Amino acid sequence: MRCRRSSTSSCSCSSFIEPNFLSSKKYGPENDEHPQPTHVDVDGASNVLYGEELIASVFNALTSSGLWDSTLFVVLFDEHGGTYDHFPPAGEAIPPDGVVIPPGAKGSSGFTFERYGVRVPAVVMSPWIPKGTIGNDQYDHTSIIRTVCSRFLPSGTHLGARDVQATDLGALLTATSARTDLPTLQPRTPPPFDPTKLATAPLTDFQKQLLALGLQSMQSQYPEAVAQAGASFETHADAWRIMDLFPQS
Repeated sequence: MRCRRSSTSSCSCSSFIEPNFLSSKKYGPENDEHPQPTHVDVDGASNVLYGEELIASVFNALTSSGLWDSTLFVVLFDEHGGTYDHFPPAGEAIPPDGVVIPPGAKGSSGFTFERYGVRVPAVVMSPWIPKGTIGNDQYDHTSIIRTVCSRFLPSGTHLGARDVQATDLGALLTATSARTDLPTLQPRTPPPFDPTKLATAPLTDFQKQLLALGLQSMQSQYPEAVAQAGASFETHADAWRIMDLFPQS
């Protein structure tokens, strides 16, 4: 979370919340709304209701905080769910930094980051957005970065070439006064979470990749723990053992 406190003691903050990509005894059920793997037959694994519960808890906390009038809450997905996209994007994507891993080098796919993908869902919530608003401008994931930079960093500050040209989400905030109609989200209650049923369940390829990247990022700070973790992990129990090697944040 980035905060800037002014001389009047007010605080402007931007926060980024990641869901759980892996069910665990320590952090609770997986709530990232990825579909349940067909080879995992466990009640509650990857149930989307856990994700709905997460979104509702954040929304209800924000709207009851007393700060809702100055809040923009964005729910963004990184997958399209297999929905056919009949409308091509306008123009070409801007490469963020001009860095392309050469063919044959480790990690190379030859992708130049000059192409948009299919559309993904995004929900933008604020009392300054008129009811029923549908954004017809073209946004991408770096619109979030552009929006944060334009509000919390010095004028003209950007993180890369792509967010320079991204559309600011502020274009949606067109209400002349803050709305007072305020729903309370009450999603269906997800099934009870029992992590013991998951111990021998295999990890998906996606979860294995996340663990590998997490260990790589921890290498310089916790080299001994990374060495203990090893390079092979196949089940949820393996993942939990690795999690227990690192301090809880």
